[in-house]
Amino acid sequence: MKLQRFKVISLLIPLLALASGMALADQASLPELLGCRGRATGDLYRLVIDLSVPVKDYKLEVSGRNLKVSLSGFTISDGDNLPVPAAGFVRSIKAEQAAGGVELQAELAYRAPVRAYKLPSAASYPNRLVLDISRIYEEHQERTVAGLKVVDIYRGTAAGPVVAHAVIIPSGNDYRLQPIRAQRLETVSSMAKRNGAIAAVNGGYFDRNGCPLGALVIEGSWEGYPLLKRSALYIDKSGVITLGLEPALPASFEPQAGNLLWHCLGAGPRLAEKGRIRITAREEAIKDDIAVGRAPRTGLGLAAEGTLFLVAVDGRQPGVSIGMTLEELAALLLKLGAYDALNLDGGGSSSLYLDGKLLNNPSDGRERSVASALAVFAGQSESTSAAQGDKG
Repeated sequence: MKLQRFKVISLLIPLLALASGMALADQASLPELLGCRGRATGDLYRLVIDLSVPVKDYKLEVSGRNLKVSLSGFTISDGDNLPVPAAGFVRSIKAEQAAGGVELQAELAYRAPVRAYKLPSAASYPNRLVLDISRIYEEHQERTVAGLKVVDIYRGTAAGPVVAHAVIIPSGNDYRLQPIRAQRLETVSSMAKRNGAIAAVNGGYFDRNGCPLGALVIEGSWEGYPLLKRSALYIDKSGVITLGLEPALPASFEPQAGNLLWHCLGAGPRLAEKGRIRITAREEAIKDDIAVGRAPRTGLGLAAEGTLFLVAVDGRQPGVSIGMTLEELAALLLKLGAYDALNLDGGGSSSLYLDGKLLNNPSDGRERSVASALAVFAGQSESTSAAQGDKG
């Protein structure tokens, strides 16, 4: 019995060795990922993947700041010493053996478009897969929410990434605009839901007690008073929208019959006038923490034919969005189609609400409570037109 077992084992050993040798030979014959190299080239960052043979099948997946390249049928030449580029625009990169091939995963400095291509399969060309990553770019992604057009704006700039969101309200009698007041301090989402608004953005400036710092008139009733004669939004009883300077203090703050001042929201500075950028921060005594540098922003634009643009810019989030300057916000509103534009309160207050959800990502990590909002409702007042003009 022992002799028979010995014979069986003796026969199995060479068979196992042969099978093992065949497996090693098969693995050795697989095409290999040799390494990666990267460098900045103008507005691009080029990531080069070196291979032992021309690649036939690959898959590129991009999600936010992360990208993944799947190389079907490949193996890693040396997992412990795989050459990879030093940290730069590509913050980190790693390769892993997966079922069916190799997965190469990289984290970018920020979200960016990626174009992959392979070199021709010819003796004169090296075996490479090339990824061109656009560091400087602008993308507009359009969608429709609750019947309104939403534009999500993604930018790569020399200073870093910028993300903004715009809701476009068409002219006509389908929608009406008016300011709404918080119950002392309240989030834009809460105010919008409480008042039945379809969309809303945060309004003017305010103090810690919830007192508006600027003109706020709702249906002829004064809720806040002008302090420094800054820019303001006006809406009359027929729904006509204009931009100008805040009104003078009235003799009486009680609503009066025939009062032409129906709705008014003071903020500032003015961003654009008659189709051109015009920043009035100095004239309106806007402090440097608002007027200078990048920050989360909220802006409003009006087209010549009455279309309304509500914009919120994310900021103070490195690797996601660094915010905009007032000049950049003005340029964006003009690019979207505005003719006149106004800056609203920004920073951690920036909030853009639509159909039950917040579109932007507030810099506080959560929606801040504010004193007022500018809300969009279904149905307009008496007029179906919106005119442009100046007051004051």
